[in-house]
Amino acid sequence: MGTTIEKMPATAGGSTLGGWVFREAPYIAMLILALVGVMFDMSVGYWVILTPIFGLASIIAGWRRFSPEEGRKQIIGNLVLIWFGLILAIVAFYSTGVRTTMQGREQALGIMTLLAFGTFVAGTQVRVWQFCTVGILLYLAVMAMGWMGRSPLVIIASIILVIGAGTFAWWLDWRTRRAL
Repeated sequence: MGTTIEKMPATAGGSTLGGWVFREAPYIAMLILALVGVMFDMSVGYWVILTPIFGLASIIAGWRRFSPEEGRKQIIGNLVLIWFGLILAIVAFYSTGVRTTMQGREQALGIMTLLAFGTFVAGTQVRVWQFCTVGILLYLAVMAMGWMGRSPLVIIASIILVIGAGTFAWWLDWRTRRAL
């Protein structure tokens, strides 16, 4: 006799939108924290503190994906190097030479581009699609913020894109859970 997989009830975080928001809250928080950093032109300290938080989140998200045989130590080592390198790049953005060529908002957008890249790469390392999605959305937000002064239509299109990406992610999650 084979074992059966029981369907998870909707009240236990199954297919409701609230359950999806709860499960995806860390990734939503990552997006919000990065966007707040750009909108309020946060100092280098903010970004240097935020980057290891993203790194720790990537380690936690990927931990279950790798067994000790698959090399948890190796993936953690890779992630630590990725995020440490990113912190060094952020500090370089705030160095005196770069500071004179880039002003407040451009500097923050440059740092968010680095953070988007690091998040995407960490997502590919730990095989967590949500991290890759956060990286892509951060990159798209950088592009949208760069164009904001030029066209209000870009802002509207960006909002629609983010809502569409969230809806698509929710639908995929709902469909996967329904199949169980």
